[in-house]
Amino acid sequence: MSECNCSACTNCKFCNASEDERPIFTAKFKGEDLCVCAKCLPSLIHG
Repeated sequence: MSECNCSACTNCKFCNASEDERPIFTAKFKGEDLCVCAKCLPSLIHG
């Protein structure tokens, strides 16, 4: 299992919001690390 590279997350993958604008969360999906902001997280969860 690979380690999460959370420190590399500075912008949301979907809207490009920075960590200065919104909280950024790291998620792992299909083996890929995703950086997602609080606004885009529901879309990722609910499709």
